[in-house]
Amino acid sequence: MQTSRKPRIGIMPINFEKMGFVVVREHFLRAVIDCGAVPIMLPRTGNKDTLDEFVELCDGMILSGGHDVNPELYGEEKADNPEFYDDVRDVMEGHIVDAFMKTKKPIFAICRGMQFMNVHFGGTLYTDINKEYKTNIDHPRDHGFHGIAHNVTVLQGTPLYDIISRTEYGVNSFHHQAIKEMASVFRVCAVSEDGLIEGVYIPGEPVLGVQWHPELMIDDDAESRKLFNAFIDACQNNMKKGGTHHECI
Repeated sequence: MQTSRKPRIGIMPINFEKMGFVVVREHFLRAVIDCGAVPIMLPRTGNKDTLDEFVELCDGMILSGGHDVNPELYGEEKADNPEFYDDVRDVMEGHIVDAFMKTKKPIFAICRGMQFMNVHFGGTLYTDINKEYKTNIDHPRDHGFHGIAHNVTVLQGTPLYDIISRTEYGVNSFHHQAIKEMASVFRVCAVSEDGLIEGVYIPGEPVLGVQWHPELMIDDDAESRKLFNAFIDACQNNMKKGGTHHECI
């Protein structure tokens, strides 16, 4: 008889090439552990055989924040500074997303992770909100990730509302890019005060994306903990069903 185990959650790494580091923010590790699962940092590699091993190993995937998505993937020009981008991660994340969608394992996409999924499924991004979108909200913020930046409206009848049971919610956004044209597979579940899309999901699939950083608020914010608990629960329930059931997060 197979013994029960905790869900294993893969987490996308951030590359600091100049320093030779590939890292995961500690808050992700603590959030996953505190909510009853085991975090696994993926290697930064485009080797599909290696990535397939992690697809099999992991029961859920967190697409974390990080470098900008290469604008060439959605028909725009790159900025001059190559440090803005991580082409290896773009390849890696695309393979992981396709594999997880095929296997119906839950995905929790955060900040860049949500932006990448939108591009991967045919959407586009504002490459720089301050230059391309009229807003009086300080989305990029120059004073760090912590604390409420602005409110979002959470749409009723969406998985996000089912999780946090609130229509208005203060978030700690920290981003200079955002969804412009939304991929057709997505539906909106949260919108900022200036109309930018801040939350998406795929109907009937265990996929939820948010533009803010709940991993940084999990110690003090009940809704942030609910998001991680719901994700871990979806992974656990999928495991119990033999990996074929795809409960929405």
